[in-house]
Amino acid sequence: MPSQARIIRERNSAEWDDRVRDMITGGAYEIEHDYFGITTNQRADKIRRNIRTAASHQGVGCKAFWKPCPTPGQCRNGGSDCQFHVYYTIYDMDKARIYKVKQAAEISK
Repeated sequence: MPSQARIIRERNSAEWDDRVRDMITGGAYEIEHDYFGITTNQRADKIRRNIRTAASHQGVGCKAFWKPCPTPGQCRNGGSDCQFHVYYTIYDMDKARIYKVKQAAEISK
């Protein structure tokens, strides 16, 4: 018997790896995507983290955040249970690094 508890982390869903890979092969850089139909903020945050992890696996930069549904209960795309949307955009790593340097320079002014 081991003397320490072993913590097993849930792995990132292959679905998100595939989705990000499809975005890369389709050249969908710098285009904001919307994932909707999410019922809880915990689930929205988990999806956001999964997207960022999948982007990291593919070697691209990613901006991902969640917001409340603009029309909760009446969302055309997400249905009547939709409460949150996750917005995400992938970037070429070189462009992301250049942007980050520019942002840091503006902040230090």
